[in-house]
Amino acid sequence: MSSKMKVSIGSHDEPNNKKLQVEAQYVQKELQIDKTVPWTKKQTSKQDMPDMEFTGGEGRTLSLELLFDSVEQNESIQDKVEAVLALAKTREDPENKATAEDKKRPHQVAVVFGTLPRFIGVIQSVSTKYTMFNEQGLPTRATCTIKVQEADKVSFKTGQ
Repeated sequence: MSSKMKVSIGSHDEPNNKKLQVEAQYVQKELQIDKTVPWTKKQTSKQDMPDMEFTGGEGRTLSLELLFDSVEQNESIQDKVEAVLALAKTREDPENKATAEDKKRPHQVAVVFGTLPRFIGVIQSVSTKYTMFNEQGLPTRATCTIKVQEADKVSFKTGQ
């Protein structure tokens, strides 16, 4: 059974910045959270049933679709799409030497849906599909498919 519920995504770095908070309509038929557990085969293993060695933990990955629909209101949804994209862009110009190190990276985000705990991480990818336009050519319906990698702490990689 599919029901509509709200899902929101916003900056975990700047939680009070309303321009970096997006609420979408989410069709609750799919929500995917993946957990990868990395193992490697031990070099000394020569059997059909190899010895395995745990190589470290990995965060979970969340994949979901954000639905933006204002067909009935005949209004553009482009500002909502731009807000999602802003969360995936570098916060400040990385070429600016005066910019603080923690601002030379995209936002750490918080995803909230239903009664599940907030999912904190970084956006790995955003794919936008526009499906309806009004007479002026403005988009009135779009779906943003996002992939978020769980992350407790994030930073900007400085020189090699």
